[in-house]
Amino acid sequence: MDLTNSSTYKKQSMTSEFTHSCLGRIIILAVIILILVVIAMFTVPSDGKMRWQMEDNVRECIQDHDSIHRHHPDTGGHRHVYCTF
Repeated sequence: MDLTNSSTYKKQSMTSEFTHSCLGRIIILAVIILILVVIAMFTVPSDGKMRWQMEDNVRECIQDHDSIHRHHPDTGGHRHVYCTF
């Protein structure tokens, strides 16, 4: 094998060697995961905000349900309300 001959073998750049090595790929993957974790930490709502939204949704569902029973029976049909959380 004549790999040392400069005409048949081109030396790769450090960047190319780094991205093709196993350690380089692991480091690149770790950096991508770290970036995703940081983005997730900034976008997740706090516990207090999630509880407030859940309580608000429950109140709205209860109010909608109460308003159904307050209507007169001559409304002409049944009205169904589905609450999603």
